[in-house]
Amino acid sequence: MTELGVRVCKWLGHSLLASALCACSFVAEPWPGTPHELRAKEGYRCGKSFWYPIADTASTVASVTWVVRANNELAVHPDDQDTDKWSALRIAGWSGVALFGASAIYGYVVEGRCAMLRKAAETAAAPPPSTRAGFPGSVLGFGFRMQQAQLAQLCLSKGELWTMAGATGICKPKLESSAVPEVRITFQLGTPSEIRTIYSGSAETKNRDYLALATGLRENYGPPQVEASPLTPECQSSLAQCLGSGARPTGPVWHWATGTIELVPTWASERAVLDIRYTIEEAHDEAREKAQAETPGE
Repeated sequence: MTELGVRVCKWLGHSLLASALCACSFVAEPWPGTPHELRAKEGYRCGKSFWYPIADTASTVASVTWVVRANNELAVHPDDQDTDKWSALRIAGWSGVALFGASAIYGYVVEGRCAMLRKAAETAAAPPPSTRAGFPGSVLGFGFRMQQAQLAQLCLSKGELWTMAGATGICKPKLESSAVPEVRITFQLGTPSEIRTIYSGSAETKNRDYLALATGLRENYGPPQVEASPLTPECQSSLAQCLGSGARPTGPVWHWATGTIELVPTWASERAVLDIRYTIEEAHDEAREKAQAETPGE
């Protein structure tokens, strides 16, 4: 090999070594083990940059051009005095292809694995999806699919009184109790379209009872779609008194495609009551469909 060829080899060797030490994925990106390695420690970060394997890819392409150039020169000038130089260049090119190609593959694999680890860590750290109960099919045993006679029988079996007031059935405890509500059922086409549970209780505990009912509904059905309006200072002091003076705060509301639940603090029959209204949408839809079917065509 000529002296020029030796110098070329040394220069190429130094260039490859410098590139490997400064930019190779082999050196810059240590292999990740577990998601715990995603934690920052001593400047380490899993998957430092996609630029490392990209740079290795560029170096691989450059090495291929060295091989192509050397092959072309050796094919055109096989007896030229620079044969040793082009042979050395070809060897260096193939070495670069092997080194940088392997480093690029390694870098892409590391970056991909680190991305998977980061996603797994984010998923593990994310709060679990909230499970929200659906709109209830019954309230205190009174089902939306039950007929009037069945509901009346159920009320009587509870030891309570059943009466009808127009299209509304009333199931009322024989003795007034803060724990047992009055149930009012509005009928449409023979089945309930709305069931209301009305809690009377004492005026002194009205604020506490309102909070307890709202908390219970939230625990069963998740956060409401419409939050309750803030209570005024008067209502915070005495909900019963402010309702009696004409205040009408709005309670929380839960919506579904099939129905709505609303907690309503209100004034009725000369006293403050807490009214939970369960309104089903299917009954309204069925009523409209039946009305349309019974309407004679033009």
